[in-house]
Amino acid sequence: MENRAASAVLIVDDEASILEVMAGIIESAGFAAACVTSGAGALQKLKEESFACMITDLHMLAMNGFELAVKAQVIAPHMLIALCTGDESPSIRKEAVAAGIRIIFHKPIDFQAIINMLHKEVLPVGRY
Repeated sequence: MENRAASAVLIVDDEASILEVMAGIIESAGFAAACVTSGAGALQKLKEESFACMITDLHMLAMNGFELAVKAQVIAPHMLIALCTGDESPSIRKEAVAAGIRIIFHKPIDFQAIINMLHKEVLPVGRY
């Protein structure tokens, strides 16, 4: 499954409806998608599979996106991490960079921007 890992995206959000929509859009653009509803679930999934990219929500119960990013890097240090948030606090970018998050998408989510990022940063299925 090494080739799948080059195109696999882990989506983390505590809202199932967002996961469903985002996974559908990402898969229709040629990438494999896996979904989890918590930071703990994401860390477990990262121990089981390899992903090229993780897109996480910021505000989730038990573990926020910053905490998840820091812990995820221990398991998958080369994985690209992107954050989706509706929070526009001035400190968000600084905290994201400190947590190892490279890309921030603000809500409402611009799915085309996510697809563009994936095409630039992640290898689509079938292009190995």
